[in-house]
Amino acid sequence: MLLPVHYLTSYLTAVVLLGSVVTAKSYCQPTQPCWPSVKQWKALNASTNHRLIQVTPLARPCYLNITSDECGLVQSIYYDAAGRTDSPGASFWTNYETCGNKDCVMDLLVPGLVVGPGSCELGRLSPYALVASSPKDISAAILFAKRYNIKVVIKNTGHDLQGRSSAPGSLLIWTHEMKHKKYYPRFDACGAYNQPAIAIGAGVQGLEAYTFADSVGVTIPGGHCPTVGLAGGWFSGGGYGFMTPLYGLGVDNVLQVTLVTADGVTRVLNSCSPDRELFWAIRGGGGGTWGVVTEVVFKVYPQQALISFDFEYTVSADATSANATSLLKDFITTLAAMQPRMMALNGSASAVLSNYQVAGGYVIPGKNLSAIPKAFSPLTSFFARWNGLLTGNHTITPLEKFIDILPIASKWDSELSGVSARMSSRLIPKSLFNSTNSISKLADAILEGYALNIPPGSPQSQVPLLASLPIFIVMEGPYNHQDNSETAIHSAWRDMYWFVYYQNGWTKNLAELAPIVSSAVSVAADPLRALTPGFGTYFNEADVDEKDWKSAFFGENYDRLLKVKKKYDLYFILMILMG
Repeated sequence: MLLPVHYLTSYLTAVVLLGSVVTAKSYCQPTQPCWPSVKQWKALNASTNHRLIQVTPLARPCYLNITSDECGLVQSIYYDAAGRTDSPGASFWTNYETCGNKDCVMDLLVPGLVVGPGSCELGRLSPYALVASSPKDISAAILFAKRYNIKVVIKNTGHDLQGRSSAPGSLLIWTHEMKHKKYYPRFDACGAYNQPAIAIGAGVQGLEAYTFADSVGVTIPGGHCPTVGLAGGWFSGGGYGFMTPLYGLGVDNVLQVTLVTADGVTRVLNSCSPDRELFWAIRGGGGGTWGVVTEVVFKVYPQQALISFDFEYTVSADATSANATSLLKDFITTLAAMQPRMMALNGSASAVLSNYQVAGGYVIPGKNLSAIPKAFSPLTSFFARWNGLLTGNHTITPLEKFIDILPIASKWDSELSGVSARMSSRLIPKSLFNSTNSISKLADAILEGYALNIPPGSPQSQVPLLASLPIFIVMEGPYNHQDNSETAIHSAWRDMYWFVYYQNGWTKNLAELAPIVSSAVSVAADPLRALTPGFGTYFNEADVDEKDWKSAFFGENYDRLLKVKKKYDLYFILMILMG
């Protein structure tokens, strides 16, 4: 079983009200008499200008003929995030394509099984998808699902790390082809803003948005991963990125949202629209539940010169376990001690660390190269202290504009997709960075979580692919942007310095590790949860088994969000787990 039973069955007898157990809703399934006939599906197809398709799992050609040219093409993109986003029959992680023992998954990383055993089945993939091109199409699909009591899921890229964009027996609204982009030299929705902006369709991905913004001489805030869709779950869950310290979270930069709600009505949301409460909710209350977004208008900024400080070091194989732990603690405490200074510089950073490596990079706005050596002297001193166990280099690079950071960041911010995986995470409050004692406790908690995720001698520690999985530290909070409750984002974001997360996974050849790995990665965040009681985590990158999820994901906003949900989707046509 790839996920706990409650997680899988919640899509068949759905537990709703923002994921709470207040109301249970049963959806119609393909094996039941309530399921629409072929004639009724054809009618929906005709009403949407023939935009309805039957979903085919990405790996199906290989189940049919492993030596075919079509299978060769699938294999070439199977672990490529960009390739997977172009298919409605794929998710970023393959456990969200799997339901029990039903799937259509491949394994190219571990020698042995490539496809099978068993036949190619949809698993958690939808049997039908609407390839959305307009709000009218989307409205027709939503009303059809409402009439026949079919669960609706929404997907652009399938990059959802909690699997909220897939569900068995659902109707998928696939927004991936809504790629329109428009630059406004002056955007004024209701008199509150009269500055440059860019409108992007729901299918526009990060690199596409950055390239378009660059072509008109501006910068649009966005995330790290070039394949993530900016006008979907990224912004509605909060949305962090390289420019977050300078410009705020994704929710801080949304001027207007156009979406189709569960009643089939297209609504334009902004700070002076009649649906202001929905505008508040969708900015931080999470994606997939408020409506199907078709367009978002973002603030944009003048192109900004940057300085990159990136580093990549390998830990010597001769390092003992104790030495490696001491090295990693020194590394974490060094980064933590630097954090207030980085905040003052509007600097952002990401780091990955394990018993095998320390790598990452900083991005500092500006052109003052002369200030960089002093700002990073604690880190260069760390590299010097551990010269006997570390091999690698660090590089300082001046950059003319934001888009130039992407090739550099890809070295330490790569995307591994096409495998089954789970994660857990925690936001870290700035109060833990006030003293050497609190920083030491933070470092200990992070390393304790690392040991819990991949315990020495555990089955996963014997698999090189899993044993080398690192700790991830994201150091780019919206420290300098307080929103005064204008958005629904968890208030912990306004008081955090770091976001720490752990990942673990398995392949089809290692499916027996699924329950072990799932449990391990879930408890890995426990030391940080204990260190930060009452704080929270990032809704988009979190544990699907987060026990205190209302507080961790939504904080004090949960009750207000629930009222908005009841107003706009009383019958829960749009429902996701814990959101």
